Amino acid sequence: MRTILKLFAIAAAVTVNVAAAETAEAPAAETFEFQAEVNRLMDIIINSLYKNKEIFLREVISNGSDALDKIRFVAVSDKTALDSKKELEIRISFDKDARTLTIRDSGVGMTKADLVANLGTVAKSGTTNFVEAMSGDQGGDLSLIGQFGVGFYSVYLVADKVRVRSKHNDDEQHCWESAADSSFSVWKDDGEDLGRGTEITLYLKEDAGEFLDQDRLEELVLRYSEFITFPIYLYKSSTETVEVEDDEEEDLDDEEEEDEDLDEEDDEYEDEDEAPRTTTVTNWDWSQVNSESAIWARDASEVEDDEYKSFYKTFSKDTADPTTWIHFKAEGEVEFKSILFVPGQVPFDMYDSYHNKNAQLRLYVRKVLITDEFEDLVPRYLNFLRGVVDSDDLPLNVSRETLQQHKVLKVMGKKLVRKALEMLRKLAQKSESDDDDEDEDDEEEGDEDDEEEEASKDPYIEFWEKFGKNIKLGIIEDSANRSKLTKLLRYKSSTSGEGYTSFEQYVENMKDWQKAIYYIAGENVEAVENSPFLEKCKAKGVEVLYMVDPIDEYAIQHVTEFDGKKLQSVTKEGLKFGDEDEALEAKRTKLYKETFKPLTDYLKELYGDAVVKVSISKRVETTPTIIVTSQYGNSANMERIMRAQAFSEKQSMGMMMSQKTMELNPRHPIINELLTKVKDEKTDEDTENLAWLLLDNALMQSGFQPADVDAFAQRALKIIQSGLALESSDLLPEMEVPDDPEEEEDEEDEAEAEQRRRAAEAEAARERRQRLAAEAEAKAAEERRQRLAAEAQAAEAERKLRAAEAAAEEKKRREAAKAAEEKRQREAAAAAAAERARAELRAVRDDAARRERARAAAKAAEAERRRRAEAKVAEERRQRLAAEAQAAEAEWKLRAAERRAAAAEAAADEEERARNSARLRREAEALWAEEDRQRRQREAAEAAENQRKAEIRENQRKAITRGVAALVTGGLSE
Repeated sequence: MRTILKLFAIAAAVTVNVAAAETAEAPAAETFEFQAEVNRLMDIIINSLYKNKEIFLREVISNGSDALDKIRFVAVSDKTALDSKKELEIRISFDKDARTLTIRDSGVGMTKADLVANLGTVAKSGTTNFVEAMSGDQGGDLSLIGQFGVGFYSVYLVADKVRVRSKHNDDEQHCWESAADSSFSVWKDDGEDLGRGTEITLYLKEDAGEFLDQDRLEELVLRYSEFITFPIYLYKSSTETVEVEDDEEEDLDDEEEEDEDLDEEDDEYEDEDEAPRTTTVTNWDWSQVNSESAIWARDASEVEDDEYKSFYKTFSKDTADPTTWIHFKAEGEVEFKSILFVPGQVPFDMYDSYHNKNAQLRLYVRKVLITDEFEDLVPRYLNFLRGVVDSDDLPLNVSRETLQQHKVLKVMGKKLVRKALEMLRKLAQKSESDDDDEDEDDEEEGDEDDEEEEASKDPYIEFWEKFGKNIKLGIIEDSANRSKLTKLLRYKSSTSGEGYTSFEQYVENMKDWQKAIYYIAGENVEAVENSPFLEKCKAKGVEVLYMVDPIDEYAIQHVTEFDGKKLQSVTKEGLKFGDEDEALEAKRTKLYKETFKPLTDYLKELYGDAVVKVSISKRVETTPTIIVTSQYGNSANMERIMRAQAFSEKQSMGMMMSQKTMELNPRHPIINELLTKVKDEKTDEDTENLAWLLLDNALMQSGFQPADVDAFAQRALKIIQSGLALESSDLLPEMEVPDDPEEEEDEEDEAEAEQRRRAAEAEAARERRQRLAAEAEAKAAEERRQRLAAEAQAAEAERKLRAAEAAAEEKKRREAAKAAEEKRQREAAAAAAAERARAELRAVRDDAARRERARAAAKAAEAERRRRAEAKVAEERRQRLAAEAQAAEAEWKLRAAERRAAAAEAAADEEERARNSARLRREAEALWAEEDRQRRQREAAEAAENQRKAEIRENQRKAITRGVAALVTGGLSE
């Protein structure tokens, strides 16, 4: 688009010329220049470059700002440049009746030639020409906005006709006017003296009435040009209520007194204070719109914290102070200044539309707003950022409304992300250092200081509680910065209490023998704290991270290790602790497997596909059974999350179900009792129900849902029935509902009949109760007799059993005494052997400790050597980068010098062409003068010759006349 417009600009500025070949040797050819239809070109510029009509005000104000910058720059060398008008400002006014909008600046102004050249030539930028005209590095000190030369024509988006009045210090005041057709007019302006500067008057279209509203104009100025260096004034109205004095009040009172009917009313109101009469007055005055300054253009050391907070509230319209901010200037391939803020409160729709919500960063070019819709510069997980970015050399479209796709944008995006993460890292480090200082102060300060410390919350933790999900989303989305983001993660843990811990703090607090970072994922902190998976960890004093956010399950899949320590879920297979004697544990595990093999085989056969296998657990203390998943499968919490998703399907859920392994606690009495029943082959229905209940219990304690809820309910009811000693679960008969008493009859015989019937029914009921009571007593007596007989039989059997047990116990006691003596002898021999073994083991351990110390020393030396090597490599890399930066800067300066040289050469060529043209013109004028002189000489000679010939002819005529007269005279005389 930029190239096409330049071609259009060249075509509109010149006419067609034909030139001959420069050398006779080359074949003859004609050279033409492009041409354009002016009306069509203006239509394209006005109606095709810009998306929004409101852009025109930004463009006009930017032009005014450039004009003010120019006159200020000129005033540095010319002290009298500002004498015509001291104020440097922009003023905007409107007239609803005339439907005009006027923008006036006190800038450098334009001469008549400038009006014709700049406004009459499409795509000719006066600002660009001004910068190029500066010699040396002077042009680089300017921060002018214009660059394309088409911004002025955006006024025709809203105006049918535009009139420009301008006054330059070196020329008289002139007026330029055009209706965006193929012509424009320029004339000397005899109207109001501007002093210096330019005034643009827009005659608005019918559909542009919104730009005659002062609130709308103020809104646009604040949106696009709030941080322009120069003050912008808007001529606006305000209303106020004033008190009015009534001069005719006394005359009215006199007239009313003449009316006798109104005398009494007047007397009543004379005692009261009359309210003052008021009226509403409209006042018009100039009001400055842009009161805020662009603090990002200043050095960070010059800006106070209160200024940052005020600036943030101004541009973000947020009422809370920002949590933190970073102010920096990026240099290199692309240069820009920026301030990034972290909000102090979470937007209400933060995660409602995550994929459609972008960071609220504003892009400025030389303090003029270009866009606030960033889609590609920063990743989506940083959409909570607020801030400004100001650059002088961004690749903009001609409309300056959108960014072109360019590698510069990727470089800028990387720098913004790096600075944002650096800001968060500094906030986290500051919080950690503050925590250390508070810990030291706790030993010295009293209760009052403790209460104050509790009241002040860690700023990074406040950020984490509000925007922690974004950091976790960054772990998933941004692989390039994953290591930096991992250091920003915070989790509650089994030892952190109400606080949070980071991976770095976890590694610092790890046990000497610990080789992995342990974590557990669950629904909430209460659920994971009471999880049976933590029993062994708590017993060993190992810290476990609590991941209770649903997104943790997704994020942790992308973080497999930290600082060389692998992450290990305590709910999955392969859990190991580093403090065990591996040989001893292997022997114990083998022994447990052999002992409980009948039970594990029985349970696996009973459960079928409900579990993959049944094994012996080393991770529980008091819980009989738990369910663990495979190392790379989904955990119970992940299954819960996927099941809760709105678009989850039963078929896909079945494919994502984890492989479950049931682990048994070999030390739990329930497991041992169940093993005894299996060995004794007492696996009846009750045993199966107990086994299934163990599985259901393990599933629920491990975070899963029972596979068959109805079967689980039935088994639970059977346990309840057994506990209540119920013989049957059949329902009892329904209660009999007594008949409602009938209404008494009015007649006396019906009442007596009813009484007799009721007496008979009562007698029958009494007899039925007596019969039922007698039957119940007889049945109870029989049952009591049978129970007593059974108890007597059971007592006899119990007596015989106890006698047999006493005899067996006596025999066992004698055998135990004998075995104890043998055991004592064996233990004495084993103790001696163990003492010898311990002595040998101590020697081996001492030798191993010496070797370990030697290895540690060697490892430390190797680490120191590696550290020094890395430091050397880093220093070399830094030097190399510095050299590359210097080379890049030198290349940039060289290119700038080349551009200046090219511009100078072009200017010299232009000057040479001008001199040649002047010389040719002088030679042509001399030739024309010589030809004119020769022509005049020829004409003079011809005139003299003609005069001479005329005189000869006259003389001849006179001679002939005289001859004729003589002849006539002679004839007459004869």
